[in-house]
Amino acid sequence: MEIQRLPLAGALNNILDDNKSDLNISKKSSSSSELVDHNEKLSNIAEELADSLSSLGRTSKIGRKNDSSDNDTVTAILEENADEKIFILIKQISKFQDQTSILNYARQLFPNEWDLLQALREMLLSRKLSDAQKRKVKEALVDLNAFGDRKKIQSSANVGGIAKQFSKINKDCKITAKDLRNCYLRFLELEVPATYLYQDWIHEFGFNYRKRVMLFIRTALIADMKASVPGIHLHEFGPLSTRHSDVRILRTLDLKLTIYFRNFSFSSMTEFNKEIIIDEYILNLYITGLINVDELAQAFNNFKNDFMSEMPVNRQATVVQIFINVYNNTPDFLYANLGYHAATITFLSTLLDSLHRKERNLIIYERYPQ
Repeated sequence: MEIQRLPLAGALNNILDDNKSDLNISKKSSSSSELVDHNEKLSNIAEELADSLSSLGRTSKIGRKNDSSDNDTVTAILEENADEKIFILIKQISKFQDQTSILNYARQLFPNEWDLLQALREMLLSRKLSDAQKRKVKEALVDLNAFGDRKKIQSSANVGGIAKQFSKINKDCKITAKDLRNCYLRFLELEVPATYLYQDWIHEFGFNYRKRVMLFIRTALIADMKASVPGIHLHEFGPLSTRHSDVRILRTLDLKLTIYFRNFSFSSMTEFNKEIIIDEYILNLYITGLINVDELAQAFNNFKNDFMSEMPVNRQATVVQIFINVYNNTPDFLYANLGYHAATITFLSTLLDSLHRKERNLIIYERYPQ
């Protein structure tokens, strides 16, 4: 049976490059239809990737005993330095009194229970263990299967291959498969607003990889549900998909800000590094207004000092107006508190009025100098 190769390394690599794809959209159009089309494209890619990877996973089980690489349980482990850690477990096995002590020690080396399961299975293949020691390991496996978090173990198994694929797309990318899998498991567990999720992804993986993480989560969700043994079920997929859709809405607003400011001149930036750094500062400022409006005044003042100090007053007013427009288009559910929407608009409107008064005074002074 022929196994299809996944189209991850070619065209998708460009799609997952936030800066390239955002720039391409800004060159084409800043219309909402372009943004919707872009989001729809990402969603379709996630569906196709999930189907391909799920199919690949089922196909690879056929004839598994004839494939030495598939028999190697270590390849299914995403924990770094798995071989060395398994070797440590084998060397320490004589010190363990029972299966509980084995599990307690092994969890320190393999925090993820799916990785731990594979590590214990790999230990059973070692010729360095006596029959009595292998019995202890088997008892540890029984306990792990009986008392472990079965849903988390299954989800870890279902998305491990996808995490590996996404971590290999770009050689310069520092994101590991383990990091991506942990991100997905947190997404399943944490019932927090999409804005916090988005901010968490940026803090953990970096501004330039926020879209890659978003697409990975969507792909993993679909693959996890469609797996032969699902980690999440259909009734759970709806709320999780809705939460992810909220993130996509935030991503669209993020993209709008990027497009608005793409050709906007900020005094303290050079042409070489202007786009990336400015985009990141603008997004951080925008998110501050969504989740911590009490810090917005200080954050905006810092932004003004860093990037707007040499701007004419009318251009400073334009910056504030752009933020007001995007905040007005932001749904209430993306704000951490229902009152933050009004508070953010009030602060920016007051700031805009102040800039307009300053601009009028400058015009009067230029016309009627003393």
